[in-house]
Amino acid sequence: MKETKKFEECKTLEEQRCWLAQDTINRIKAKKIDLFSGNYLKKTPNLDHHKDSAELRDVIREQKEPCQGCAVGSLFLCAVDAYDRLKVEDSEGYNSGNPIDLIVPYLDKWFSLNQLALIEAAFEGSFYGLFCIDGYSVGDEEVQAAIAFAEKRGPTPTNKENARVYERRMFAIMKNIIKNNGTFIP
Repeated sequence: MKETKKFEECKTLEEQRCWLAQDTINRIKAKKIDLFSGNYLKKTPNLDHHKDSAELRDVIREQKEPCQGCAVGSLFLCAVDAYDRLKVEDSEGYNSGNPIDLIVPYLDKWFSLNQLALIEAAFEGSFYGLFCIDGYSVGDEEVQAAIAFAEKRGPTPTNKENARVYERRMFAIMKNIIKNNGTFIP
């Protein structure tokens, strides 16, 4: 597929992160990803009916309705589709609604834990501490900057009618990554 070939033409991690950010924007505009707060992924394909050797990318592509995801979940979907290095058998936790044990290790090829935490805080408009694992925590100053980044795009929605705020936040985050050569700087 053309998208995968283009991604693989990216020579540096910075170029790959920028490509993933642009692909995320493109998929949201094309209604292939429906932004959702509070879960990394929702409305994802059920893996129970697929062979363990199947590529997760192919399973995702078969789905008719858009997947729902937050910032990190959306990046994961784009990375799986572009990088194509994840089998169904290696995808434990994918359908659990909180597959952090799968998503974070997969994305760390491109994004540090610090970057993922800041991206997520800028999307959600808060910091849940989900990334405070194994003694790791993001500095208060960085988190506050990410939350302020979010609030500049509108207050955190309380219902689906205000969900356009998440779209504005996500586009701003992804454009920031592209502008800063693959790094999110709130």
